[in-house]
Amino acid sequence: MGAHEIKLMGSGNEQRDWLLVSDAAALMIALVKTAPIGCGPVNLGCGQAVSVHDAANEFVRAISPDVPVSFSGVRAAGDPDMLVADTTKLKDILTVKGAPPLLMPPNPLKSFGEVAQWYKNAWDEDVPRAGNAV
Repeated sequence: MGAHEIKLMGSGNEQRDWLLVSDAAALMIALVKTAPIGCGPVNLGCGQAVSVHDAANEFVRAISPDVPVSFSGVRAAGDPDMLVADTTKLKDILTVKGAPPLLMPPNPLKSFGEVAQWYKNAWDEDVPRAGNAV
């Protein structure tokens, strides 16, 4: 692995459901306002499978387009191929009559670019952090 390469565990083909904290918060607020009392647990997520490869590349490309991302091919014990939220109940609750329009997170890959840009902007600012003299 070179000095300017990011090597991640796994194959990159693993599928995950990505959700920004701000989207999770918005969904929780919407549920508090619309979910019936006693409705039980509700899965939060996009309900969309995105490969770890695509997510990692989108994030790194937004920060530093010339840095390659590779994968070790070694998976952690018990790491599932796919982990995606079943959002059926969430959608049912948020689409009841009289509820606000369906509030589901946007395309997760677009979100990665936005988070990466925020991170890059914060990193470019002269803010104190570990290893950075004040």
